[in-house]
Amino acid sequence: MVGFLVISHGNLAEGIKDSISMIMGEQERFEAIGLRADTDMEHFSDEIYEAAVRLDDGDGVILFTDMFGASPCNFAAANMSRFLEESRKVKILTGVNLPMVLEGFIRRMECNDLEEIKDTCLDGGRDGVQDFTAHCMDLDDEEE
Repeated sequence: MVGFLVISHGNLAEGIKDSISMIMGEQERFEAIGLRADTDMEHFSDEIYEAAVRLDDGDGVILFTDMFGASPCNFAAANMSRFLEESRKVKILTGVNLPMVLEGFIRRMECNDLEEIKDTCLDGGRDGVQDFTAHCMDLDDEEE
């Protein structure tokens, strides 16, 4: 089963995990790690590595980070050489949002292919970003 690890600044990762649990119930192979102002950066990198290893049962792990190029993403990426040396299948996706992770879990129930789940996550993340007011205006135009 593909593991999911959400990594963010502050409480965002835990908030996404909490929201997924509310919507879908508790999920296996799912953890969240938040970077805090007092976090030891060397420990943070190790924490990401250890969580990814825990979550990997051989099918791979997706690391969701909040922003491309920010510390959570950079520390996840810093572990890639270790993952590759150990032949672990790891994907890092940035710009995490709730629809991205939710779609990943839905797809994970249907298949266990890391690439397919990753692609579904990316599609869900993009599709989850909408201009609701523009959508409402389009509906109003159709009613006239």
